[in-house]
Amino acid sequence: MGENGAGKTTLFRLIAGLGKGYTGSIAVAGETSIDKIKENISFNDKLDAFNLYTKLKEIKDFYAKFYKDFELEKFDNIISLLDIDMSKRLGELSKGKKKAL
Repeated sequence: MGENGAGKTTLFRLIAGLGKGYTGSIAVAGETSIDKIKENISFNDKLDAFNLYTKLKEIKDFYAKFYKDFELEKFDNIISLLDIDMSKRLGELSKGKKKAL
Protein backbone atom coordinates (compact mmCIF):
# COMPACT_ATOMS: atom_id res chain seq x y z
CA MET A 1 0.00 0.00 0.00
CA GLY A 2 1.14 3.50 -0.67
CA GLU A 3 0.10 6.90 -1.96
CA ASN A 4 -0.89 7.48 -5.57
CA GLY A 5 2.17 8.18 -7.69
CA ALA A 6 4.59 6.60 -5.21
CA GLY A 7 5.78 4.05 -7.79
CA LYS A 8 4.04 0.86 -6.63
CA THR A 9 3.06 -0.30 -10.11
CA THR A 10 6.46 0.67 -11.49
CA LEU A 11 8.15 -1.39 -8.79
CA PHE A 12 6.06 -4.47 -9.62
CA ARG A 13 6.74 -4.02 -13.34
CA LEU A 14 10.45 -3.87 -12.61
CA ILE A 15 10.27 -7.00 -10.47
CA ALA A 16 8.38 -8.74 -13.30
CA GLY A 17 11.10 -7.71 -15.74
CA LEU A 18 8.92 -5.32 -17.73
CA GLY A 19 10.62 -2.07 -16.78
CA LYS A 20 12.56 -0.28 -19.50
CA GLY A 21 15.09 2.48 -19.15
CA TYR A 22 15.71 2.04 -15.43
CA THR A 23 19.01 1.41 -13.69
CA GLY A 24 19.80 0.37 -10.17
CA SER A 25 18.90 -2.53 -7.95
CA ILE A 26 15.91 -3.76 -5.98
CA ALA A 27 16.12 -5.26 -2.50
CA VAL A 28 13.26 -6.43 -0.31
CA ALA A 29 14.19 -7.24 3.29
CA GLY A 30 17.80 -7.46 2.14
CA GLU A 31 17.01 -9.95 -0.65
CA THR A 32 18.18 -8.93 -4.13
CA SER A 33 17.28 -12.06 -6.12
CA ILE A 34 14.20 -11.13 -8.15
CA ASP A 35 12.99 -14.76 -8.16
CA LYS A 36 13.18 -14.92 -4.36
CA ILE A 37 11.51 -11.51 -4.02
CA LYS A 38 8.61 -12.74 -6.20
CA GLU A 39 8.13 -15.69 -3.84
CA ASN A 40 7.62 -13.40 -0.84
CA ILE A 41 5.38 -10.64 -2.11
CA SER A 42 1.83 -10.42 -3.37
CA PHE A 43 0.26 -8.22 -5.97
CA ASN A 44 -3.34 -7.07 -6.18
CA ASP A 45 -4.31 -8.20 -9.63
CA LYS A 46 -7.11 -5.72 -10.17
CA LEU A 47 -6.80 -4.07 -13.56
CA ASP A 48 -7.14 -0.60 -12.03
CA ALA A 49 -3.48 -0.94 -11.08
CA PHE A 50 -2.66 -0.51 -14.78
CA ASN A 51 -2.69 2.71 -16.76
CA LEU A 52 -5.60 2.93 -19.23
CA TYR A 53 -3.05 3.28 -22.05
CA THR A 54 -1.40 -0.04 -21.17
CA LYS A 55 -1.63 -2.52 -24.04
CA LEU A 56 -3.44 -5.74 -23.17
CA LYS A 57 -0.44 -7.73 -24.41
CA GLU A 58 1.73 -5.90 -21.85
CA ILE A 59 -0.70 -6.92 -19.08
CA LYS A 60 -0.56 -10.53 -20.27
CA ASP A 61 3.25 -10.40 -20.37
CA PHE A 62 3.33 -8.92 -16.87
CA TYR A 63 1.31 -11.77 -15.38
CA ALA A 64 3.24 -14.40 -17.35
CA LYS A 65 6.55 -13.09 -15.97
CA PHE A 66 5.33 -12.37 -12.45
CA TYR A 67 3.45 -15.59 -11.73
CA LYS A 68 5.30 -18.86 -12.33
CA ASP A 69 2.01 -20.79 -12.58
CA PHE A 70 0.44 -18.45 -15.16
CA GLU A 71 -0.95 -20.65 -17.94
CA LEU A 72 -0.49 -18.85 -21.26
CA GLU A 73 -2.45 -21.39 -23.31
CA LYS A 74 -5.40 -21.28 -20.90
CA PHE A 75 -5.31 -17.47 -20.89
CA ASP A 76 -5.25 -17.35 -24.70
CA ASN A 77 -8.19 -19.77 -24.90
CA ILE A 78 -10.25 -17.63 -22.50
CA ILE A 79 -9.36 -14.45 -24.40
CA SER A 80 -10.48 -16.14 -27.62
CA LEU A 81 -13.77 -17.29 -26.07
CA LEU A 82 -14.44 -13.78 -24.76
CA ASP A 83 -13.52 -12.28 -28.15
CA ILE A 84 -11.09 -9.79 -26.62
CA ASP A 85 -8.74 -8.07 -29.06
CA MET A 86 -5.29 -8.19 -27.44
CA SER A 87 -4.01 -5.38 -29.67
CA LYS A 88 -6.19 -2.89 -27.78
CA ARG A 89 -5.30 -0.78 -24.78
CA LEU A 90 -7.00 -1.29 -21.42
CA GLY A 91 -8.94 1.97 -21.74
CA GLU A 92 -10.50 0.81 -25.01
CA LEU A 93 -12.35 -2.08 -23.37
CA SER A 94 -15.93 -1.89 -22.18
CA LYS A 95 -16.58 -2.30 -18.46
CA GLY A 96 -17.84 -5.82 -19.14
CA LYS A 97 -14.70 -6.82 -21.06
CA LYS A 98 -12.49 -5.35 -18.32
CA LYS A 99 -14.37 -7.35 -15.72
CA ALA A 100 -14.05 -10.53 -17.81
CA LEU A 101 -10.34 -9.94 -18.29
